[in-house]
Amino acid sequence: MSSSPTSPKRLESLTMRSRNALALLFVLCLVTPALAQQEMRSNSKGSSIPLPITGTSIDSNHNALDTTLNTLLAGEDTDNNVMRVESQWDYETVAASQTDQVAGTTGAAGDLLHGVHCVFTGVPSAAVQIKDGTGSAINIIAITAGADTKPVFFDIPSVDGGWKLTTGTNTTCVMIGRFS
Repeated sequence: MSSSPTSPKRLESLTMRSRNALALLFVLCLVTPALAQQEMRSNSKGSSIPLPITGTSIDSNHNALDTTLNTLLAGEDTDNNVMRVESQWDYETVAASQTDQVAGTTGAAGDLLHGVHCVFTGVPSAAVQIKDGTGSAINIIAITAGADTKPVFFDIPSVDGGWKLTTGTNTTCVMIGRFS
């Protein structure tokens, strides 16, 4: 006996084929382009130099997850879990009663004045002043009543020329920074 197109067995067979066809269509339309895209992404990266890292898993973009750098960074202190930064400063000593002493050999625009530390051994005759090249004098420490120590911090670059410092009697200073 032949089965008619509307028999239950025939409908079940068509339904099963439809499901299989739908599953195949799903694979072709959704999964294959994703895999092809991954392959394109991999091919577009080209050759690479291995980095000194390790990872326990790799994501879809070939990036290591949970990475650990196998080498120390400059200044890294792993024992104390901090980054150590060492300041590379020059210094210029300025004796008492100096006028417009240049910081560095010649001084130039762009010199960085980190700070000035002054020691007063008695009552000074004048305030401590700085100048940016040929600019106007700026009082940075007023006249004190007697022996004292005063640090002043700036972290500013010169614009007009080298930094200059003027001291009064009983006052010695150290200019700290990067000087030409």
